[in-house]
Order: sequence, then C-alpha cells, then structure tokens
Amino acid sequence: MEDLAPGEQGNQLTGCSVDDAALALEQAAKLHGPSWGMSTLSDHALLSPGDPAEKTQQLKMIYTMVLPAFLERYSHRLPDEYIAVIEAMADKLDRYQEINKGPNSLVHLDFRLDNMMFGGPHKITVVDWQSIALGCGVMDVSYFLGTSLLTASRLDNEEYLLKFYLDVLSSYKIDLDWNECWHYYRAYAPSGLIMAVIASMIVGETERGNDMFMAMATRSCQQIIELETLELLRK
Repeated sequence: MEDLAPGEQGNQLTGCSVDDAALALEQAAKLHGPSWGMSTLSDHALLSPGDPAEKTQQLKMIYTMVLPAFLERYSHRLPDEYIAVIEAMADKLDRYQEINKGPNSLVHLDFRLDNMMFGGPHKITVVDWQSIALGCGVMDVSYFLGTSLLTASRLDNEEYLLKFYLDVLSSYKIDLDWNECWHYYRAYAPSGLIMAVIASMIVGETERGNDMFMAMATRSCQQIIELETLELLRK
C-alpha cells in the first residue's frame, strides 16, 4: 500500500485533458515495451494464455447472455445507431479475438481514468491490476482513448496521442510501425464497449456506475463508427 495523497483520481465521466492522456499513454508504453515478445511470461499461471478457441467461445457466451439485460436497462439512453453497433458486435467477436497475431506484451485490460491517480508523489499512478494478461499492447491504448477522452477531444488528438505512444514504445526497440499500430488501434475500438456491456451486468448497480458504463459504451460506439471498425472486422 502507498499513500498517494494529495493525488486525485481520474474521472471517467468528465474525461481528461490531452496532457493527462499523454501521461497515461507514456505509462502504457512503459508497461508494454519491456514485456513485448517476452515468451517466458506465459509460463506464469496468472498469465497462461489458455486455449484461444475456448476463450473466444467463453467471451461470446457471456456477451450474448448479458446483452438482452444490458439493452433492457440502457436502451432508452442509447441512440439507435449505437444499439445497432452493440448488437452487431455479438457476431464480430470471433474476428475480434483473431486480430492479434503477436508478439504479446503485458496488458492492463482496464486501462481507463477511474483506475488512475494524477499528482501526489507521482505524476500518474495506475491501479486495479487484477485483470493483467498477455495480449496486444495497443488494446490498452484503444480502450483508454475510446473511453477516457470526450469524443471531440479524441477526434482532435487521437493520431497525435497514438504517435506519442509509438514514439515511447520505440525506445524499447519494438518493431511496430505506424500502419500496424493504426490497424490494431482501429480493430480494438470495441474493447471498451465489450467491457461496458459485460461488467455492467455482473457488478452491483449504482447511479454513478450506470453513468460510467454509459460514458464508456457511447464513447466506444462512436469510436467504432468513426474508425469503421465493424467493416474492418469483416475482412
């Protein structure tokens, strides 16, 4: 345990500044870079990748199981075009799971503002590590930018921020070029939506929780539409 006072927790509802987003992506690169392609990490029981087909089937089962309840609770807060995206993702999960061809790195998997502290003894501290896994590092980036920036700010700054992440990552001699990075960024835009749909149905319901999951879902849906991710997942 560490006292992080007088740091302040990020706020998923209000979003963050571009400067704070850059701080977050710098930390993402510092997580991904040293572990990129480190095959021995899969020897740890916590990080064992398991059977990919089984994991895909499990994800599809859970998503399709909770989807009706999610729409029953939240459809009145979602425009029709977002509902269409949410429903369409149920049939895209096979392709979504196949996007990453490696190499893998450590990924946080819930890399968003509510899990970050800004200021205090450190410029930024990332918390809530129980979901750590091996996967495509750019997933954390797409998840963060899609859920933690207001849409207008993301649109104005996502390429700049993604290039900043890539610059920090390159300091670890990682062989990931811009085209590959942009492809992964587009492909993993649904990560925040998938989390919102599933997590909202398996945790206790609160007023702020509802607002938070709606912020995540609506921002991610807009990201998916703008990046034409559903079309990408057809290929």
